Amino acid sequence: MKVPSSCISDDILEETARVLLERARIRRRYIYPDAAVVEYCRGLARLSTVVARVPTIRVVRDPNDDVIPAAAIAAKAGYLVTRDDDLLSLGSHNQISIIEPEAFLAVLRNA
Repeated sequence: MKVPSSCISDDILEETARVLLERARIRRRYIYPDAAVVEYCRGLARLSTVVARVPTIRVVRDPNDDVIPAAAIAAKAGYLVTRDDDLLSLGSHNQISIIEPEAFLAVLRNA
């Protein structure tokens, strides 16, 4: 089995930064400076393959979440690992299994 790698897109990095910078509830719960968000997103980009040519799709209730399966399609991923209920409710999309982290760990252990 090919060793899985993490894939991400510029759209996902931008959405991650936006949410971490703008959501007051998150900022109250986890106290961090703006610079930490920038460094976190840079770290994600360093640890992942940043995919390009991400298709425009409409599959999830929240249009901000559509960038996630779109990046998985662009990456030709086998799995999309998430805790997002809207994405999980799809089960799969474009032959990509959409599963929770615990289920993905089981896949890795069985590989």
